[in-house]
Amino acid sequence: MDKASVAVAVIIAAAAAVFVAIVMIPGTTDITVYTDEGISAKVSGGMMGTTTLEADVDEDTEFGGWYDGNGRLLSNSTEYTAFFDKGDVVYAFTKSYLTTDLDTETDLTLLMSVSGEGTFTVGKSDYDGSSPDTEGTIAVFASPGMYVVTYVSGDVHRCSKVLVDGEIDIEYEWSYNTETEPVFSFFRKWFKTPSGQNYKLELSILYSDYLHYADIYDEDERMCYYTNRDGSDEDLAHDLSFVRYDDVQDKYIKQIADYISSKTAGKDGQYVANVILSFVQTIPYAYDSDVHGTGEYWQFPLETLFLSGGDCEDSSILFCAIASYMGYDTALFLFDDHMGAGVYLEDFKASRTYSSSVEPDVVGWKITVGEGEEAVQVPYYYGETTSVGWLIGEIPADEYDKFKHGFAVPNA
Repeated sequence: MDKASVAVAVIIAAAAAVFVAIVMIPGTTDITVYTDEGISAKVSGGMMGTTTLEADVDEDTEFGGWYDGNGRLLSNSTEYTAFFDKGDVVYAFTKSYLTTDLDTETDLTLLMSVSGEGTFTVGKSDYDGSSPDTEGTIAVFASPGMYVVTYVSGDVHRCSKVLVDGEIDIEYEWSYNTETEPVFSFFRKWFKTPSGQNYKLELSILYSDYLHYADIYDEDERMCYYTNRDGSDEDLAHDLSFVRYDDVQDKYIKQIADYISSKTAGKDGQYVANVILSFVQTIPYAYDSDVHGTGEYWQFPLETLFLSGGDCEDSSILFCAIASYMGYDTALFLFDDHMGAGVYLEDFKASRTYSSSVEPDVVGWKITVGEGEEAVQVPYYYGETTSVGWLIGEIPADEYDKFKHGFAVPNA
């Protein structure tokens, strides 16, 4: 064997040794795991520095997931493998929790079956970061939110959640002006909506109603199924379910619809649709990574209203929820990396066109509605929901050529 071959062999052997050494590094088991009622946990070190968590769940208990020390969901699976650092904290929660009211004495011993003397600790509200007043095992909560309660006694580490329900007032202000050029999302934080017809609406949203929608789908279900799976009817039904999953949020959508109707009495359908669009446009744009810590997270309409923020699919879904409640036929338009809303109008009139690459008579797309001999092509006029100032029928030039699919939204 020549010197070059020997050198190569030595390098390969060294690389293999390093690889084997890395593979053989066990993960840490020196983490603290708190378990909810009906759950026990096993922690074991795996290869390549990973750690595996296994939850043993009682038959009458529904596993809610593994959460990190900041309350962020790690996994819904009873077995979870990941990299952890020494001293990390992990919670294994069930899907059940105690509900209590504001300014009410709550006995923390009701949360879990514990024996012996230990220490209860109550975390901060996930809504506003406030802490309750505690004395012994009694806590009084002055702010709505979900709170994590822990109990430590020797080697016993238990956890549970307390939902403190209450209404949270959220105010929305917006203007509608047909003579103002659109303001793109990137520049919105430097521009305010120009003066026009002004609107101001306040909703009092019950925190448990918001959580109802936040808990419906797991993280991997918070994305577009139609373009990420096989494009089946089941995938489409999943995507459209975000517009109206059930009627919990109807009381809030009704308040918005009633307010807009009262302020636009005597106006034609296109004018009213533009007022709905202008309301949705002024809800601040927020990236999923900033709000939810994930690359893609579709929000239900009440989530968007409560969080006062969302990205393109969130605002489009909200538009369709309000407009369809007010009697409009609506649609969702999917692009390569964007979503917009659509609305059917009988007497549509294009008042202006700012998009140089879109022909003046291109104001939306037709969607097939119905099946077989009853199928018809229905024109839905486009609504750009993420940027202030766009009117129904105006399509941003940089999105027009990326159009992929359009889906009609079933009316309630």
